[in-house]
Parts: sequence; C-alpha cells; structure tokens
Amino acid sequence: MKKITFSIVVTLLSATIDAQVGINTTTPHAPLQFQNETVNRKIVMYETANNDHQVYGFGVNPGVLRYQTDAATSDHAFFSAASATASNELMRIKGTGNVGIATSAPLIKLDIIGNSFGMRSGTDYGGWDNIWFNITKNTTSINTSGAEQGLQFNVGSNPSGNYGDGQTLATVATMLPNGNMGVGTTTPQKTLHVNGALQITNELNVGGNATTAGRAGTAGQVLTSNGPGAAPTWNTAGVIPVIPSDVGTVIAINGQLQIAQEIVTRLVDNWTIPVAVSSELAPIQQMTDEIIDNKNKFTGSATTNTFTVESDGVYYVSMNFSLQASSGPATGNFRFGVYDAATGAWVGYAMETLADIKTGQVINLSSNRTLSLVAGRTYTFAVQRNPGSQGVIVMRGTENTAATGNVALPITVFSVKRLK
Repeated sequence: MKKITFSIVVTLLSATIDAQVGINTTTPHAPLQFQNETVNRKIVMYETANNDHQVYGFGVNPGVLRYQTDAATSDHAFFSAASATASNELMRIKGTGNVGIATSAPLIKLDIIGNSFGMRSGTDYGGWDNIWFNITKNTTSINTSGAEQGLQFNVGSNPSGNYGDGQTLATVATMLPNGNMGVGTTTPQKTLHVNGALQITNELNVGGNATTAGRAGTAGQVLTSNGPGAAPTWNTAGVIPVIPSDVGTVIAINGQLQIAQEIVTRLVDNWTIPVAVSSELAPIQQMTDEIIDNKNKFTGSATTNTFTVESDGVYYVSMNFSLQASSGPATGNFRFGVYDAATGAWVGYAMETLADIKTGQVINLSSNRTLSLVAGRTYTFAVQRNPGSQGVIVMRGTENTAATGNVALPITVFSVKRLK
C-alpha cells in the first residue's frame, strides 16, 4: 500500500533541480505550473460543493482565464492596503454583473462613487482632449476640453454594428466653445441655431434676460421684429410699434417704417449780411444751435453752414427770420434759400424786394416749400443781394423783450424734414 501511494504522488507531482514544480506535468517552466488543459476548476481556494461551478478559484476555458465565485450572491472584490491593519476596497463586481468603483453595493451595471470621472484621448491628440463628468451637491455637469469643433451628438439608425462599427452616424446637435448650440448644423451662428423645421407645442416667450422670463403675449397678438440686436415684441395685430434709435417722426417709405431725417437749427447771434457789388452768394453764418439733427448731417459755424441728406427724397424746408436795417435805407432784391454747391445752383429760393427800409426798421421773412434733395450732395442755407443793393442789413439771432423778462428769444430758425 505504501508503494502504491508513493507511485501516485510521483506521477502527479514533479520537481526539477532548478526549483520548478509541475502538477500533472513533468516539464514545468515556472516556479509552479499546471498541466496544459482547459477546465473550469484549475485552482480551488474554497469549495462549497464538489462541482465545476460552486467554488472560489480559477480555471481555464478556451481563450478565457476563468475567475470563479460559488454563487450569484458572491462578489469579486479588489483591495489595496491602507495600513498594517486595514485595506481599502477599490472595485467590486457583484454576482449580478453590476460593477462598483469605490462602492461595495453597485446599483447599476457601472456605479461610480466620487465627484468626477472622465475619458481622455491618447498622446497623439494631446492630454488636453478629454471629456469628464462632475457631480457636486447641487450641480451635475458634462465637461469637455480641447474640443475646438464642439461637443457633438451623433445618432445612427442602422440595424447592425456596435459602437459605431458599421453604423452611419448623423450629427444631430453641436455645442461650440463660444456657447452657440446647433441643431442640424455643425456651425451654429447664434446661441441657438436650428437648421430645419421647429415645432413649439407651448408658449413662446420673448424678451427677458438671463435671469427673468420673457413675455408670451396674449391671444391674437403678433410677433414684431425690432431689428438686429433687439428682442422681438408681441403686439396687437395691425398696430405696429416703433422703437426708434433716433428722435423724430415716423414715416412709411416703400412699405417700411422709418424715422424721418430732421434738422432744426437757429442763429445764436446777429449776422451782418454783406452788400454785394456783384451777384455774390453768402452762406448764412452763426447757425451753431442745433435743436434737432437726428442723423448727424448738419454742420454750422460762425462763418458757414452745410448739410446733407441720408436718402434721396422729398423734404419740407422752412426758413423764418427777421431782417433789420442797421444803416438805411436798405434797398435791392434779397434772395434766400437752399444752394447746391455741386451744381452751383439754387435748389429752391424765395425773393424779396427791399423797398427803402429805414435804419432800425425790422421786417420778417419766411419761406416754406418742398424740395427734392439727393443723398451725397452738400447743401447750404444761403442768401444773396443783387448788384445795386444799398444799406446794411442784419439777420437777427435773438430778441430781448420786456414781456418775457428780457429773456433772449430765438427769432431766426431753419428746418429740414423728410416727407417721403
């Protein structure tokens, strides 16, 4: 009996002189080597029952290193030493297949306990190309860096293929680093850019700001554009409000509402009009008080004045002023109006014959007419005294009156206003 037992042991266990032990093999090539065979039970650490499954141990299946527990209620766990007396659990695979990192009780297929986890590309693209997820007490965020072309959402509908293999994916949404979000486009031009049809099944709010809601309007109202850079507004159908950036009157031109160009200016001081020895034309001076110039097209100084118009059109031109003979008698033809320097001609004027105006005598003149003015031309408010005129006359800027407590009142005013 002893000889038989010894013979079995020799057959199962073999040792070489270089301290390599073989079990069921006579040619071990490692400190401990087993016979080359594929079985579930290769090494058993603990046996619950004598079968190939209810054990804690290792086995080898074709192309598989088998790591075995004895029941679905048993787990695979990985630890690292924390000290001489304790260890930390790193990861656990439950018998149900749930995997937990930093948790021994994973609730889903992959359950991670921590504030963040992420994925980054290989060194070919640089370590800064990555995506990660953050969880804090009140906020959960998806983060990506190195995404110059944005964070993209790609969807495929092919019936075959896995993880993009064999799939045709369409980019349905893109978020760019500048904050623009595109649906149906990878190059969104605005904060939200939808390249396609848009369906809204509830209210549409406009206006508001980053922290307050806009307005949904009321039933029957229409949405009206307020131009670039401004939110549209809800308005009653047929009533279109204008929120202008200029001061002035609203006019309708070619189906659009516009603010009419308007100039109102006056003399700030008296101006002595020269006596012409020929048909000399003089721009009106001292026109430096701009009451309205909503398109910034008027320039006045102590010696001249000019203005242009923003658009071709018909303009209402008004000239109201007082003349006083400072050295009479004042005689001769007196012309006043709007002069076009480019053509060297009057665009429109009025003529007054001065008939023996005595020294100190005052006359009031006015002209109100419509003129066709052209954009790009330079115009001037001007006067002209014909040859043979006599006397010195003054265009009066202000007048002090006892009725107003000797307050200076403007008495010479010029205006231009677009009509159509």
